[in-house]
Amino acid sequence: PGARDTAARRAMPGKASPSVKSPSPGPKRAPDSAKKGGATLNKIKELEAARQARRQEAKQEKQKKVDKVKRNEELGIFGDVEFNEKIDAWRGANPMVSEPHVPEPGARICVCVRERPLNSKEVARHEHAALTAANPYVVVHESKMDVAKVKFLNNIPFKFDHVFGPEDSSEDLYQAAARPLVDFMMEGGYATVFAYGQTGSGKTFTMRHVQTMAVNDTFKTVGKNGVPKYEVMVSCFEIYGPRCQDLLNYRERLDILEDSKGRVSVVGLTKKRATSAKQLEEHFNEAASLRTTSKTDANDESSRSHSVCQIFLQPPGDVSAEAKPHGVLSIVDLAGSERGQDTKSHNRQLRTEAAEINTSLLALKECIRALSKHNAHVSFRASKLTQVLKASFTFKRSMTVMVATVSPAATSADHTINTLRYADRVKEKAAGTRIVLPIAQGAAAAAAAAASGAGSTTHDGSDGEGAAEATATPPDDEPEEEEEADAEAAEAYASAVEDLRSAEESLLAMHIQAVEQNARMCMDEGTLLTGVLDKNVIDYDIDEYAEKLEAILLSRLSITNDLQRKLSEFRTRLRNEEAISRMHFD
Repeated sequence: PGARDTAARRAMPGKASPSVKSPSPGPKRAPDSAKKGGATLNKIKELEAARQARRQEAKQEKQKKVDKVKRNEELGIFGDVEFNEKIDAWRGANPMVSEPHVPEPGARICVCVRERPLNSKEVARHEHAALTAANPYVVVHESKMDVAKVKFLNNIPFKFDHVFGPEDSSEDLYQAAARPLVDFMMEGGYATVFAYGQTGSGKTFTMRHVQTMAVNDTFKTVGKNGVPKYEVMVSCFEIYGPRCQDLLNYRERLDILEDSKGRVSVVGLTKKRATSAKQLEEHFNEAASLRTTSKTDANDESSRSHSVCQIFLQPPGDVSAEAKPHGVLSIVDLAGSERGQDTKSHNRQLRTEAAEINTSLLALKECIRALSKHNAHVSFRASKLTQVLKASFTFKRSMTVMVATVSPAATSADHTINTLRYADRVKEKAAGTRIVLPIAQGAAAAAAAAASGAGSTTHDGSDGEGAAEATATPPDDEPEEEEEADAEAAEAYASAVEDLRSAEESLLAMHIQAVEQNARMCMDEGTLLTGVLDKNVIDYDIDEYAEKLEAILLSRLSITNDLQRKLSEFRTRLRNEEAISRMHFD
């Protein structure tokens, strides 16, 4: 019985055996995994909070930028807000002091720079000004961005004889740089003023104002005391590619020849007499209306030729073309310079024009450089432009003024740098020359706090902020691999264009000759038919007729084959030009 009771008690659910005691549960302990999970959740919450804070900060910064853009636009300031702030910070830390315009006595070459204001197209594109000008210095603020997409400035300084900012008028430029040329002409010299710069930088605008003021001063000086000292003559022509065209005679083609004594003359050039400033200005306006222009990517009406207008002072009563002038003033408006990559969207005509323009501009630079170094040899034969201006380079009493026109727009900074380098090298500065900007003493330190974080660097890579004497190595002294590559590409393309032009001239000459020969053969055929079909002819020699007709046909076939071969050679040059253009500029 006892065993049965014990078994029954064990089988009954919910009742423990009185002889067996269960252990006490005690306090519960959390596992280690639970602790780790809580810490991870807290970390995630912290990261999420930091992310939300960054998003809120970025949103606020974006709104601040929008507000700054609106505020700048209300003030008439456009462009990238960050770059504008960096440029303003640089200017605040480096307040440049402009010097008065003082002509350099006895200088044969004067180089000046003119910065135009932002035009309507640049304002519409929300461009910002990236130049700081203070005579005789100009600084280009090149906008850059590193691999981390951090914006910074590359500030490149230049120094010239004269620098004119947007606030300076055309009269300021004329009085400081071009007015001495009129006096020099009156003294029996050969004076030349020319404008160089990218398309749309204000060359033609500047030269027209200089031209008008020079005309007025010429007649004021010539007619002083009521008695004209000299007769005033004028000529205008353009150099368009390989052609020279008379702008006072409806673009009549002209020949440039050199005699045994080395004197260059433009054969057939029209010279008109002017008895008043108004009449002389009318002649200039007539020439301007005939000048060759085309629409390009940079300008709706771009000058595609070099315009040369010359004022001659002739002895009274001697206005013949052979008479030696007392003095000459040449006013040259050069065609706009273009880089190779800027011509990739051009058609063949605009591409070849650009190549010929750049080749002649390079030749002009070398001539002026030789002039400034007083070299005995000046390579004026390198282009038609320098050839017709030979007297300006070789005459002992010569004076030249170069006006480099630049755009202040940030997107034109590379064009501006190239223009300023061209002008800078004309003066042939000594190697290692340091440019010291005229920074006001004490002002830089006061503005250093405002300039903090601007992230700008000078051309040599040093920090350009807060320095009382901001110096930089001129760009001539640094290796310009990109510029050298562009020069090599331009030289190769210019060679292809020269071959193309030579083949074109040869083809045209042969075509003209073929037309003339065909005309004579047509007359021979007419005579042959008359001898056969004339009503007075009773009989004719059929063998003689066949022989003569065969001779005419064979001659015509030979002429056609020669012309076809010449055309095939020309088309090969066309394909070569196209291939080189795509290889270098696409």
